[in-house]
Amino acid sequence: MAEAWLEQGEEMVGSWSVFVGDPTPNSEKITDHVAIPFSEIGEAKIVKKSLFQKALLVKLKSGEEFEFQFGAMSPQKVLDGITAKL
Repeated sequence: MAEAWLEQGEEMVGSWSVFVGDPTPNSEKITDHVAIPFSEIGEAKIVKKSLFQKALLVKLKSGEEFEFQFGAMSPQKVLDGITAKL
């Protein structure tokens, strides 16, 4: 059964952990975990969505793409970590 918050035609592809900012009660957090093996990643790059919006685009070797929104925060450290493992 699909989750109530999914749009029609969407399906869950996994879950993820995101932490941005200082470890305080008001920090942005999404819990759970996503596991994309580095061996499955074909490419990762930063995509500028607008003047203040940035995203990390992860393309798998299978052709699937996942976009992680970072808002005004820079995803550069995440990209550096992925690139170091590829």
